[in-house]
Order: sequence, then C-alpha cells, then structure tokens
Amino acid sequence: TRVDVILAEILDLQPDWSSENSEEMQVRGELVRHDGPDWLRGHAEALAEAVGISEEDLGFEGRDGTGRKTEVPWFRFYSASRSPSATIGWYCVYLFDTDGRAAYLTVGHGSTDWTGGEFRPRPEADLKQMAEWARDKIAGSAAVRPDLVSKISLNSRRSNLGPSYEAGTALAIEYRRESLPSETQLLEDALFMG
Repeated sequence: TRVDVILAEILDLQPDWSSENSEEMQVRGELVRHDGPDWLRGHAEALAEAVGISEEDLGFEGRDGTGRKTEVPWFRFYSASRSPSATIGWYCVYLFDTDGRAAYLTVGHGSTDWTGGEFRPRPEADLKQMAEWARDKIAGSAAVRPDLVSKISLNSRRSNLGPSYEAGTALAIEYRRESLPSETQLLEDALFMG
C-alpha cells in the first residue's frame, strides 16, 4: 500500500477514536502496526543509508495502544542499537493528530517511561531541553527546508501522551489531510529526516 493512502486512511479514522477495540480502531491498528512499518521496511536500504546505519540495525514499528487504544497512534523507523524501544533515544516517527487534520513526520525523542503498568510522560522541561539540544545540532539541515517546524499540535484532549510527544519533537514536517503529498515526496521527506 502507498504511504500517502496509509496516512490518509489513518487520518480519516482519527475522529472515530475510541479506547475500545472498535471496528474502526481495528482498521487503524492494522494501518499503524503493519502497513506503515511495512512501507518503511520496503525502503530499508535507502533509509539505512540516510540514517547512516546498517540495514541490520534499522528497525520499524507502530503502536496504537496496548489493550486500550491510544488517542495518538504512531509508527517509526529507528536505530535498534540506539533506540531499542520508543521510550529511549532519538528516531523518526509519524504522529497523527486527534482530529484527523494533520500527520507529522518528526525527529523526536522517547517522551515516556514505562512504569510496569503504564507509560508516564517524562517531565516537559526535560523533553523541551532535549528537543532544543537536537535543534541546535541539526540547525544547518533545518535551514535547507523551510517547511520544517519545531512545534506540532496533536490536539490530544483525553491523554497526557500527546503533549509529551509534542514536547519531545525537535523538528517535523506537517502533512495536512487535504493536501497530502505524493508517495515520492513522502519518501524523499523520510530520507531527509533520516
């Protein structure tokens, strides 16, 4: 499946969010956990080269909740040695706002800690400090792309994870639902962010 179609379908399902495993959330789960990561996996060689790691170290995953469905689903590509879980390290991640209006491809840092029973947000000040540090490190790349933003809005109203994802974002490309780019452009963006 083309990634522009995957993003559109996830965004179209966002207004139907339920913490229960409804039919809509089952479809969204397949898109987030399988279709998105599979599309990235299909470009593993180019993504590994862009990130500067071996293909063996490149990982792909998507999450939409363990048990109850999360308000903000995501899928990512990452270095398995540097970011063995989504709570650790820097990686590129697609995040989806709760209204279904926008998706973001971000360079972000793990923004939660697993307490054994749930994911708890890291302190916002710590996340903002890490994001600012990363922006300083990649400032030259940011100047090349005027469409990069340093703030995203996930419109999370029922969860504290959305604000943590926002605070942990160093840079992002915003994709509005009504003007999603072509698959070719989306791949170019993924390579650039990597």
